[in-house]
Amino acid sequence: MRKTGNKQKSNIFRRFGVISAVTLLLLTAGCGKKEEELPEGPETAKQGVWIDNYDVSGMTYEQITEVIDQDMAERSGEKIYLSANGMAVAVTAGELGLHCTDPNLAMKALNFGKDGSMIQQFKGDSYIAKNGSYILDLPYAVTEENVRAVIQEKTPALSEGSGGSTLIHNDDGSFTVIPGEKGKTVELESSVAKVVDYMDHEWTGGVGSASLNGIEDDISAEVEALEMVQDCLGSYTTHYETSEVERSHNIEFGTSKLNGIILYPGQSISVCTMLEPFTAEEGYQPAHAYEQGSIIDSIGGGVCQISSTLYNAVLRAELQVDERAPHSMMVGYIEPSLDAAIAENTKDLVFTNNTDAPILIEGTAAYGDVTFFIYGHETRDPGRTLTFESAILEKQDFTYEFELDPGEDVGAYDISSPRDGLKAEGYKNVYQNGELISRELISKTEYRMSPQIYTIGIRGATDSEIQLLSEAAATGDKDVVFSAIGVMVYNHPNAKTEKQKKEEEKKKQENGENPAEAAPAAEAAPAAETAPAPAEAAPAGN
Repeated sequence: MRKTGNKQKSNIFRRFGVISAVTLLLLTAGCGKKEEELPEGPETAKQGVWIDNYDVSGMTYEQITEVIDQDMAERSGEKIYLSANGMAVAVTAGELGLHCTDPNLAMKALNFGKDGSMIQQFKGDSYIAKNGSYILDLPYAVTEENVRAVIQEKTPALSEGSGGSTLIHNDDGSFTVIPGEKGKTVELESSVAKVVDYMDHEWTGGVGSASLNGIEDDISAEVEALEMVQDCLGSYTTHYETSEVERSHNIEFGTSKLNGIILYPGQSISVCTMLEPFTAEEGYQPAHAYEQGSIIDSIGGGVCQISSTLYNAVLRAELQVDERAPHSMMVGYIEPSLDAAIAENTKDLVFTNNTDAPILIEGTAAYGDVTFFIYGHETRDPGRTLTFESAILEKQDFTYEFELDPGEDVGAYDISSPRDGLKAEGYKNVYQNGELISRELISKTEYRMSPQIYTIGIRGATDSEIQLLSEAAATGDKDVVFSAIGVMVYNHPNAKTEKQKKEEEKKKQENGENPAEAAPAAEAAPAAETAPAPAEAAPAGN
């Protein structure tokens, strides 16, 4: 029990009962010892013995230890406010490494007035009789390591307007550093010393407050680091079809969001996070994308070509790749196993600047080419060159499937774009002065096979014609199927083929008429991987 104003004392166990299991988990914050390490001594503490604000009279060693642990657990949960530059953050004393500094405290309480000579024991009894109690202080301290780690973590929240220096890439290929404005930050070591001193000598429990040393942020180191950026470490280009207007827009828009990013040594970037959100409000349009082995229209379709192109520039710059995911099916703009798909919450490209200087990411997308350059400080041997190789291990030819559609007229049909299945590996080859010195496996990828699906209209066909077409479809032979379609078209001279429908629609558009518009694509955020738009009966990989 904690002391009250009239100094009434009662055993803490009468009030609280057995200490909770939570307290037992916090033994490391206290001064107790494990049961198997209990020293020999008196069984219970003498009447009138206290530890800090707790009466431990008549308690065993284990009970005293639990009292100490409970006290330290309560103290560890107290809030300590750290302030600097007019801002403050709250942490707990436990986060600062609060711990009891006397591992023998429980034994001292247990032995008081009971150990030593008869004279010493008499002195102990006399002290309690005269003063009413004998109180042992509960000594505690924080650890410098914990305090330093907390201040480092909280410094951004206590800083303002620091940094912001940028790079300009001049027309002649050189770079100019534009210094940012000076801000305010926290001086680490002196702030660590102030917090340790406050916790050790001023704080007595409860809510506390310690001020850190705020200083003007020095951006000279940032400017000097950016001045090291002079060399192209890696670049890569892929091609996209400008006739696919919506997909082209997404590639060009998404590339602009990555252009100009600076990563300092040790910093990482999530490409998916930088390109999100994939919404119409953000500026993306619906275009072809992959989703679970199918080609769909999705807002933001095409952004995977951005991440795949950047991935290959990263490989050539030899930056640290932390996360890379392949497409579910092959794409045509890059070699197998050298792609990098992104999809909200499921797939990402993450890499880290593992060089000795900042890197600048430059991206351009125009006239059908998307290119990424990575600039930094070149430290590699001039005789060192790289190539990247795609090795096909296994190929699965696409199959044919046929679906009958009662919603379309006889003779109308649609063909999906197929994809062969592949197992592939990506390799990095390193040459020194033209001689191969290493070949590293960097990726293993398995791409799904996607069948070529023929959707055939049967509206207006007779039962016997449908039966004929069903039997033809069961053979899996597209020539047999088209023979059956030809029979139906012959039997229905007024049926219009898909080609005829498209020609009529084109004429209406040329005449200024408004044919029925296709249903718009659903505005779902592209959890789908982006893919190039398929042409009718396009070969796998296009």
